[in-house]
Amino acid sequence: MKIENGEYLVDINGIKHWIKVEGKEHSTIPLFIIHGGPGGNLYTFERTAGPVLSQERTVIYY
Repeated sequence: MKIENGEYLVDINGIKHWIKVEGKEHSTIPLFIIHGGPGGNLYTFERTAGPVLSQERTVIYY
């Protein structure tokens, strides 16, 4: 998969996984952010620290 900024559905072993890429233009080793425990989501992180981190590095939300 070619990594570009945006939201994607990635098919892995027949299961679709949602990912979002930010900060690709920095060409750094991606920082993968994985949702919280059962029933958790990325909403808070996407609105707080994620945008700050993506100003200097590549961030991939999973």
